[in-house]
Amino acid sequence: MLLVGAAKAGDVAGAYLQGNNLQAGANIGRLAAAAAPNDPAGAVTAFIGGGCCVHISVEYAPITPTVQSIVAVLVTDSEGTGLLWEKIDPPGTHYQVKENVVTTKPGATIRLIAVNATLRARWCEVFSC
Repeated sequence: MLLVGAAKAGDVAGAYLQGNNLQAGANIGRLAAAAAPNDPAGAVTAFIGGGCCVHISVEYAPITPTVQSIVAVLVTDSEGTGLLWEKIDPPGTHYQVKENVVTTKPGATIRLIAVNATLRARWCEVFSC
């Protein structure tokens, strides 16, 4: 499920993903390459708009706390440069918030990947009038 809405100056935009269909412990690089945009198996893609620098923060929690969870954020900017942030948490980990995991510019795309986790990414879009 992807939730993205229109934003005004200073509003926070974001994307949301709940993934539980991939095997925990798999290589995130392989998952990122194999998962198609909006794939129900654990990846979703969104466009980042705005007028200046974008700082991405994430919130995530395991679906089954007794099992390992994996979350990743893959950002590709308008020039084709990619940045990947990933976190593998052991069983027993709870809700987490990570601020400024990736900084990019408007025009980038963001791909969320989740294994046994609910993942939400947020960023601020600033528009000039």
